[in-house]
Amino acid sequence: GRVDEALLARLLAAVRPLLGRSLAKEAFTSERLRQLVGAELTLADGARTLAALTAQLIADAIAASRLGAAPLFVAGGGAHNPTLLAELERRADGITVATTAALGMPPGWREAACFAVLGWLFLRREPGADTQVTGASQAQVLGSLALP
Repeated sequence: GRVDEALLARLLAAVRPLLGRSLAKEAFTSERLRQLVGAELTLADGARTLAALTAQLIADAIAASRLGAAPLFVAGGGAHNPTLLAELERRADGITVATTAALGMPPGWREAACFAVLGWLFLRREPGADTQVTGASQAQVLGSLALP
């Protein structure tokens, strides 16, 4: 499909005020999406436009972080979407995009690895929630131990 630039602009305008909160399905009812989409849109063009929206929001977050250009490693389902990866590379000004496979971790393992680290931190009684990452007022040990 092709990116519908007018729709992309409408979606960005609708999403940007919500950034910093979850963009869960409750934020976009089917009626709200119908209002935003407006004219008829092919499935391919809609999917391509949503990939561009995702890539643009990620690129905006990278730019806002002021961390400078560095490789971007993608994990999870998005790592298997070549259209999304190409769009990220195009929109994330000068940043090389690869999957975590380039680091030796299959993209599908990220969540399991994160929970393993959180479990390890819990067993050591070390915080798994850092104030700089979560915005919490103090670091917290996360989780609980549930034995069978």
